[in-house]
Amino acid sequence: MKTVAKLFLVGISACLLIIYIVTMPSGSSVLISLKPTIEPKTDFIFPQNVNDHNVVHQNVLKMESPENYNKHIAGNKDMPQTEEELYHDPYLKVKYRVDQTIVSTFDAQEYIKNSAHDSDPMKLNSFDQSQSDKIGSFRQIIDSRHYSCAARAEDWSNLPSSSIIMTFYNEARSALLRSVVSVLKRTPSHLLTDIVLVDDCSDDPDTGRLLKGLDPKIKVLRNIERQGLVRSRIYGALNAAGEVLTFLDSHIECNVDWLQPLLFQLTQKPRGIVSPVIDPIKAENLEYRVASSNIKGGFTWALHFTWVSLTEQDNQKRTKDSDPIVTPMIAGGLFSIEKKWFFE
Repeated sequence: MKTVAKLFLVGISACLLIIYIVTMPSGSSVLISLKPTIEPKTDFIFPQNVNDHNVVHQNVLKMESPENYNKHIAGNKDMPQTEEELYHDPYLKVKYRVDQTIVSTFDAQEYIKNSAHDSDPMKLNSFDQSQSDKIGSFRQIIDSRHYSCAARAEDWSNLPSSSIIMTFYNEARSALLRSVVSVLKRTPSHLLTDIVLVDDCSDDPDTGRLLKGLDPKIKVLRNIERQGLVRSRIYGALNAAGEVLTFLDSHIECNVDWLQPLLFQLTQKPRGIVSPVIDPIKAENLEYRVASSNIKGGFTWALHFTWVSLTEQDNQKRTKDSDPIVTPMIAGGLFSIEKKWFFE
């Protein structure tokens, strides 16, 4: 099954390549490579359903409850008392802020026009930004799934909801916008809990903030200094309300029925990590290309990630092309995982 298309690295389409880490059975996964950011306020906003995830906060935040944190702030006279004062609280070990500004309207053309540009359209993002700007916020793409994928919709009647987490740093606005819009347009509303955008201290805070005007499900976190991909993803996960966490790069395009197969595989193997087949988007002209679904992640002898063909043993485990592929290696950019298992 395919699920997403990624700019110059990846994309999402809808059936999927299912991959499991180490001992995980059928599930699929993919790579992501960006760096996000966030900043805390004096009245730190805890992730939703905090009572259901006390273990998470004890282990990750080293505290027992939100009340303890409030007492900690009240007893610390040196801690900044206004939202404008940025601070790093060593008690929580986080450096981000939840953007609570209200953005009620969104102008796509104005948003793209105000993106950073260079005379060389390839220089800033390693893909043709001028072509990306011409495409705009959304485009129709080929449904590149194997024909048998569409017949599996009966598996999707009782799926959990998911939070989408994207991290970015100085991303081309048109690519980021198209990524978010493709999620909104090609994801069933009842399966999309929220979209958490983590800005890893981009030069222009408006790159993330203005996207809140697209949909009320969009949350924006901004790091007060660069934190890198892993910390930023954790910050996003802590502020995500969905039962499942789906991590995506910020230069992708979702294809038809991209999310449902990922969620379905997690209902079968709750401790799996599931990744989609990744269709490439050509960097030089942003042409959408169709990738083979009969490949899996692997390494070269130099330990660089690469795609490898399925073995005869792999094929014997599958009865049809839409079945998942079991593998210990995934590209890290695009994958779904149950939130509870992620923090465990």
